[in-house]
Amino acid sequence: MRSILHFLLLLTAAACGGITGELKNADGVVRNVDLSGAVFAWVDQSDADLVSWESPRLMLAFTGLSTDTSDDLLELSGSDLANLQLRFATGDIVAMIIPDAARQSGTTTLEADLVPGAFRCPPLNQPLVNSQAMACFNAAPERLEAGAEFDAFAPIGRKVTLSIKLNEGGRSTGENISGTLTLTISRLESDSDEAVIGTISGEFSNQLIGERLAERNLLMLGGAQP
Repeated sequence: MRSILHFLLLLTAAACGGITGELKNADGVVRNVDLSGAVFAWVDQSDADLVSWESPRLMLAFTGLSTDTSDDLLELSGSDLANLQLRFATGDIVAMIIPDAARQSGTTTLEADLVPGAFRCPPLNQPLVNSQAMACFNAAPERLEAGAEFDAFAPIGRKVTLSIKLNEGGRSTGENISGTLTLTISRLESDSDEAVIGTISGEFSNQLIGERLAERNLLMLGGAQP
């Protein structure tokens, strides 16, 4: 159990062609989602005040960034870091918090329904509700032409389910974790008929790294102080 408490991960680019998909509506509006870049994952042992959680969680965050997640971003020059922060702020992000990391070993399927606006994505040191898995999805902003008007805007469906099937689950730094991610987006009854929907899926395979590095890198990408 103690070895599990000390295992955490960040990952490199997703394997097997990456995690991509297309969202569209009946009017022909299409938005592409790409999560084929850096994947951050770790076992979260403590909150922002370094108080240990009663049960460590497995954390996974999939992004479109092209970066080596085992690097300490504090070592980057200001311009290089600013470029990554811009790509992070304007890219696609999916994340999941899985309670009781000690039990997430071997082959298993993890699912979570997304609550719109539940928390910032990716979540860091986020309290869980009723020990249920939680997930979030931030889509990259639309690319707009200079003369774009609001009637050209198509929102994204807000009924979202994230499923991650683990083929293997490492439990210490340097071990491998792999699986398949499926993000299914549909419409709530209150959503506009113009909302785009679809499925994003693909495989990933990465190594685990430490919680401190994972969380600090993500905070820096979000623009916070290290």
